[in-house]
Amino acid sequence: MRALFWIVAIFALAVGVVAIGRYNTGYLLLVLPPYRIELSLNLLLVVLLLAFTAGYFLVRMVAGTVRLPAQVREYRVARRRRKAQATLLDALQEFFAGRYAKAEKAAASSIELGEHAALCAVLAARAAHELRAFERRDAYLAQAAKLATDDDAVRVVTEVELLLDQRRFQEALTLLKSLPNKHTAALRLELKAQQLAQNWEQVLALVDQLEKRNVFDAEQAEQIRHYAQAENLKRKALDSRALEEAWQKVPARQKKNTRIAAAAA
Repeated sequence: MRALFWIVAIFALAVGVVAIGRYNTGYLLLVLPPYRIELSLNLLLVVLLLAFTAGYFLVRMVAGTVRLPAQVREYRVARRRRKAQATLLDALQEFFAGRYAKAEKAAASSIELGEHAALCAVLAARAAHELRAFERRDAYLAQAAKLATDDDAVRVVTEVELLLDQRRFQEALTLLKSLPNKHTAALRLELKAQQLAQNWEQVLALVDQLEKRNVFDAEQAEQIRHYAQAENLKRKALDSRALEEAWQKVPARQKKNTRIAAAAA
């Protein structure tokens, strides 16, 4: 509709110009002794119009030439970004399809392109871990730490998860301390690390937090508490005073549990 409007407007203007030119008998007289120049007003208007058009296109051409380097840079950056995003998508598809070698290769290529480099390094680390290439995994994680912004939770949680897979729970617990605010996934990883480290009192505290966040239902949480309470009592079997203090801390309803009671006995 807009294009039709402009076409009609241009034709109307053209008709108006032709009509004015037909009845216009004016002229322009320029006297530059010893010269005398006489031009019809119609010709003068045409010359001015052509001059204006030529000047306009000349200015546009110069401006375009000046902006050309910046436009080339913007084009290259946009092309690089598109390529990086496509490579990252390929890496994700290969990883979730279980083709870890291809996933690592694609993620490494995406790191070099510089788009979401920290995330790509984490993905490459996960793929290398699945391939049991631990040296490459650690190199990717170190690279992710250097590339990360203020929020490094993705790298930290990933590294903790991979450390726990190797039962390196003390290193995992140390790393978790670097998180200022632990979300639910981080708390679940900490629970697993504390269980592996046999820190049963910390396990009990974490179970309470995770139950409030609906990670466990009441039955699951109670089973974990019973096991942790029993193991905590067993660890204090050689210290009667510590055993008595631990027993006093056990809630009354849990003292009736056979596992806990047997451990205390």
